[in-house]
Amino acid sequence: ASYLIHALKQTPAKMLHFFLFSADFFVTSIESLFKYAIYARHFLTSFDEEHASLFAHTWGYFAAALTWVLSHWLLFYGGFLAQPALLLSVIGFSLAALYYLDETDRLSSGLRRQFVFVMVAIVMVVMVFSDWGDKVV
Repeated sequence: ASYLIHALKQTPAKMLHFFLFSADFFVTSIESLFKYAIYARHFLTSFDEEHASLFAHTWGYFAAALTWVLSHWLLFYGGFLAQPALLLSVIGFSLAALYYLDETDRLSSGLRRQFVFVMVAIVMVVMVFSDWGDKVV
């Protein structure tokens, strides 16, 4: 947080340079671009969704925000699976499956509850049992 306070005390040009060339900005931008352009937009246009652009932008923003927040406490599982990737995969797969089943008229209330419960359970296990300490490993 101290680097952010230092950046805010600078001139606007230096602030822009700080944010544009920081690793957080780069990772967040790439994550948002991939989640929007490749995944969400492609998935939603296959269903002729009239609000595909809005939903894809919303998902891209959510992915970028979650990636930015979790990049400050970046944890890896098994040495190769990053926590933001795990959470976004679980949430994205669950929401996509719910959308697909709803669009094909195969979504029952029991199936909806099952998907939401499993999604929330996985997210809660990851969040509760993560080591949120400020140490460097």
